[in-house]
Amino acid sequence: MEANIPYSGTFPQAPYQPPQVNGYIQPRPRQVPARPPEAPSNAPQNGGGVNYVMGGYQPRPLTLPDPEALAARLDMDAYHVIRIEYFSLRFEPVMTVRDGNVTFNNCCIRGLDDAVWIHFLIGDDDDNTLIVRPRKEGTRGAVRWCIVKSDLRKSRTISCERLTTKLYRRMNWKKIYHYKLVGTRVPYKDEEVYVFFLDSAIPVAPGSVTPDGKRIRQRIVEPEEWADSYGPTVKEIEASTQIDLDKGFTEELIPERTHGQPNLTENEQIQMEEVYSG
Repeated sequence: MEANIPYSGTFPQAPYQPPQVNGYIQPRPRQVPARPPEAPSNAPQNGGGVNYVMGGYQPRPLTLPDPEALAARLDMDAYHVIRIEYFSLRFEPVMTVRDGNVTFNNCCIRGLDDAVWIHFLIGDDDDNTLIVRPRKEGTRGAVRWCIVKSDLRKSRTISCERLTTKLYRRMNWKKIYHYKLVGTRVPYKDEEVYVFFLDSAIPVAPGSVTPDGKRIRQRIVEPEEWADSYGPTVKEIEASTQIDLDKGFTEELIPERTHGQPNLTENEQIQMEEVYSG
């Protein structure tokens, strides 16, 4: 076998033919392009000058605005808060309303420490806000919203067909969907409550199975009024979390069974007698 003698000839200009030494094709030498002439010293550095480096283009450095000047012209109240419903709701407190029952996810239940019984509070017809308020066992009107096992609280299905029928009729919801509401935990006096906005309910189409056996997962149906909006403004968000349970939110309590109360009119006494006799 002949010795591997390095190639010492000259390369032709054109056409190029790779030389062969001992049967091996030698690689073509790397040709480095010439560096473009540098920009004159009076050329703008951050505006119009283009910076070149060996091997490619280098973008001009980013010039940040003055922080104080930027803060002076910002108006946060005019910005829109992107709806939480556009993100994953896995770790968010969610209330689900179906035709016949209501459920809360475990994240929502853990948000209210040691709460097993709650009050449902709802606003007037022009205030579509629903509030969940923790109560003690035995409190009048309180509803059990979770199951307690080994000091752990887990979600349960709350059957309330008449309530959900009213909500579907009030909000013009479609019976083919169930609706998810993301709660906001708000401090109220010496306790914390959950606030749910019925106007922001997310319709969810249930899953199904096609005739050929293919399973279709449930999907979120975006409301039409969301098409041209990312969400409410910062000012609207702050105003919505300022609640006063003494105005517009009342607990529906069953009146005590009394007869002949002096502060009732004759017609009101007759109506009370019909309620208790019926």
